[in-house]
Formats: sequence, structure tokens, C-alpha cells
Amino acid sequence: APMMPEQKVFDDLAYETSKVLRSKHQKELQYGMIPLPMQIFALMPLRHAGTLAIVGTVQESVEAMACLEKEVDDMVRRFRTATNRRMAVLQDKARREGRATTVETVDSSTGKADGGASDDELQDAEKKLTFTDDDILENHAF
Repeated sequence: APMMPEQKVFDDLAYETSKVLRSKHQKELQYGMIPLPMQIFALMPLRHAGTLAIVGTVQESVEAMACLEKEVDDMVRRFRTATNRRMAVLQDKARREGRATTVETVDSSTGKADGGASDDELQDAEKKLTFTDDDILENHAF
């Protein structure tokens, strides 16, 4: 049976691969196009290097990843806030029109809402639930 190479051979290969990734894919790393877990895994061989300069480079990369992660978190937070505001506007409009104001989640595999209704069925039902102004005035005390 063939013998496995020594651990040092694998360590050297991982180290060289990590250096190539950093030199040839700097922009992808910088802008988060390579997922964070992959970036961390790729930095591990450099972290185990025995020089201050290389480990310092790893520290800089970790700080850059943390900064990018914060920017992404901030963007998600702003998007969530804007989406919640939009939902509130639509719910207010639906309340004024006497329609349902809750949303069912959609199963991405079937395209149907939890209750089993498709988007077309939901739109048809929404049309049926729309009240005229006279209906609203007749049924709702102002």
C-alpha cells in the first residue's frame, strides 16, 4: 500500500494555497464574494505560520472581515426596517379597505401559502374581499 506523505507536506501545500488565494483573489476576499467560513478556513495555514509578519497579516484580514460583516449586518437591518415600514403601509391600506391584514408565509418548494393557496388563489380571494366605499360606511362606525 502506498504511504501517506508526512504532515509537513500537507501543511506546506495548505500554506502555499492560502498565499495564492490571497494574492490572486484579493478583490473577492475584500468584497465578501468568498463566504466568511471559507475565508477563515483559508487563513488557518497562515495563522499557524511562525512569523510575526504573516500572523499580523492574518489579524488584519480578521479585522477586515469583521468590518465587512458589520456593514452587511447594518444593511440587513436597514432593509428589514424599510420592509417593515412597507408592510405597515400595506396593512393600513388593507384595514381601510376592509381586507385581511395578515400574511401567510409561502413554502418555496410548492409556491403555496401555509394554507395551501397559490398566489393566484390569494389574489382572487383578495379581489373577493374588497369592499366598496358604501360597504365600508355601512359596516364600520366612524
